[in-house]
Amino acid sequence: MTSMRTHHPTSRAAISSLEIVIAGGLLGLALITVLPVASRAGAVRSELADRAAARQLVANVLERVLTHTAGNSTDGGPTTSDIESATIPAETMDFLDDPQFDIRVETIGDEPSLRRVTATLSWTSRNGEPARPVALTAWIPPAEEQP
Repeated sequence: MTSMRTHHPTSRAAISSLEIVIAGGLLGLALITVLPVASRAGAVRSELADRAAARQLVANVLERVLTHTAGNSTDGGPTTSDIESATIPAETMDFLDDPQFDIRVETIGDEPSLRRVTATLSWTSRNGEPARPVALTAWIPPAEEQP
């Protein structure tokens, strides 16, 4: 009696189910790791865009106050009341949540005095926490005496 053996090839031509499950698990693990990082990167990018726009708004206010009101006071510079009454129009701050704008003038030294103007814009970030405020400072030197 002869035995009927079937010949099995030694090389495989297909992928087993276990290999597919392992590859799917590794792909899922990679996605679980990468997606939160990509999501946070998008949030940081939008926060930086808000901050850059807020910085530009504050810079525009300082420039407008310091150049367009020059010559209103006796020393040739803007008056303290003109500076402190400066605002940012509400429609230009629509992209920020709960924006708060403040501008202050401090006198440094005796007459003739140097004035420090600090403009600050603060707001609430998209995640509900207070964002780091933008603060810019300008210096107004005393007017030089004319001979």
